[in-house]
Amino acid sequence: MNDVHEQLRRDDPLPGDLRALEAARAELRRKVIERSSSLSAEPPARSRRAALLAIAAVLTATIAGGVVSMWSGSATVVAAVRFEVRLAEDAPAEGLTPASVEGSTRTIYLHDEVVVTNGHILRTRVAEDMTPGRCRVEVVFTPEGRTRMQAATAGHIGRPVAILIDGRVVLAPTLRAVIAESAVITGSYTREEAERLAEGLRLGR
Repeated sequence: MNDVHEQLRRDDPLPGDLRALEAARAELRRKVIERSSSLSAEPPARSRRAALLAIAAVLTATIAGGVVSMWSGSATVVAAVRFEVRLAEDAPAEGLTPASVEGSTRTIYLHDEVVVTNGHILRTRVAEDMTPGRCRVEVVFTPEGRTRMQAATAGHIGRPVAILIDGRVVLAPTLRAVIAESAVITGSYTREEAERLAEGLRLGR
């Protein structure tokens, strides 16, 4: 019986595995301690560089999570802007909705049908306005948008057409000619404001 117990003890793999595991742990602890010592001995410039790289990584991850534009070191969140063009009238009538034109005391009366929206915008561009230091936003329509604008404005000459931003009437010029390829949004915008609006129009597509 003693011979059997002795044979089982010699053949048991567990004690050998435990010894190997303890040796691996000891080696790992040694490497961690050596690495910690080398990091603490790094010159300050290298430590600062490592910290800056870590901060940059955090900022990159944060920016990737949202739409953010940077100006002069400050972050400005650019939100999507809802864009609509509707035909309008100067006088009330059944089925029309009254709306105030921003920046004026004028009231117009909107048709329910929306002619074009953000989805009909091909591209936007910021350009200098006639007023020095002010900018406007030019909106170029897609082929479908051009077709819709041309069809809607062809029979509306001499009456207002409304441009709405987030449901507010910002412009309501009287049509002097058929609109097809593009429209211009004016409002005495600074360049920063115009760029933010142009980007918001694209985001709303």
